[in-house]
Amino acid sequence: MRKILSQYRGLRRFGMLLAGLFLTCSVAFAQSQVSGTVTDAADGQAIPGASIVIKGTTSGTVTDANGNFSLTASSSDVLVISFVGYVTQEVTVGNQTTINASLDVDVQQLQEVVVTGYATQQKKDLTGAVGVVDPEELTAMPQANVQSQLQGRVAGVQVSQDARPGAAPKVRIRGINSFSANDPLYVVVGVQTFDITNLNPQDVESVSVLKDAGAASIYGSRASNGVVVITTKSGSRSGIAVNYNMFYGSQDPGKGPENLLNAQGYMDLQQLVYDNDNTSETHPVYGPSGSLTLPSWAADTDWYDEITRNARIQSHDVSLSGGNSNSKFYASLNYFEQQGIQIENFYERFTTRFNSEFNI
Repeated sequence: MRKILSQYRGLRRFGMLLAGLFLTCSVAFAQSQVSGTVTDAADGQAIPGASIVIKGTTSGTVTDANGNFSLTASSSDVLVISFVGYVTQEVTVGNQTTINASLDVDVQQLQEVVVTGYATQQKKDLTGAVGVVDPEELTAMPQANVQSQLQGRVAGVQVSQDARPGAAPKVRIRGINSFSANDPLYVVVGVQTFDITNLNPQDVESVSVLKDAGAASIYGSRASNGVVVITTKSGSRSGIAVNYNMFYGSQDPGKGPENLLNAQGYMDLQQLVYDNDNTSETHPVYGPSGSLTLPSWAADTDWYDEITRNARIQSHDVSLSGGNSNSKFYASLNYFEQQGIQIENFYERFTTRFNSEFNI
């Protein structure tokens, strides 16, 4: 009986050994050598240094100077092929022994266009100090002019303004550069000017701020205080579109000071002045200094409340754009009104704009 059990245990161990060898051989047979080439999808040029990693592991390799690679992988593995500036690809090995990948350029961060003088360039190609303002940021706050909308939008650009309705603010690019004029040069669709107060902010398509001395190579000494390049909206070649934009608001001056004197208090203060100066004279309202008298018509008037008001601000803009394959046009009409918190103080503006383009 013991002899039979011993033989049974020996056969069992031998079977387990065979099963282990079979699994090892199966794993060994499932892996294979995979090679290939990684190229640029646009021009077919090889990409050296591209990374090829088995997904979920740290095993991988990189391409050589000719874009070639080789590594060991199983049929179920997924190869992650990547390189800086290109869209990452994932390829399942399967039964393939040769895998060639063409990577597309990742253009998501490379297409920001900047208007600089005579032409437009991609921001990645610029070496000078250039600030670009998103058109949606310009119209985020209701303002009377484009200069006010630049406040807090571009690093190195300071905008200061007073409370007068429609007043042009002071724009300083990288501080004060001279003892005289410090205003930047504005270039609106190729036209140079130092005042863009009458430009409708709703017509602005893009704003680029040239902050360094390199702008002088294009515009000369007039660019010594920086340049603000503005392009305006143009028509679309895909049919006709009508847009209407408006906003309406109110500006509250607040309650004002609460420690002002009334009529009686002001007369008492005037009597105190006479007493301290030891003078004798006749006040035009209160009479002789020894016996000041409040006139019968005197009243307690809140002059701050009399000269201030809740001032409205509103803008209405209508634009029409359209075109076809051979031409396009853009027309706009804008009405802007801003009342001052002080009565009889206001700013009102009507602007219209039309541009067109034809292919002859």
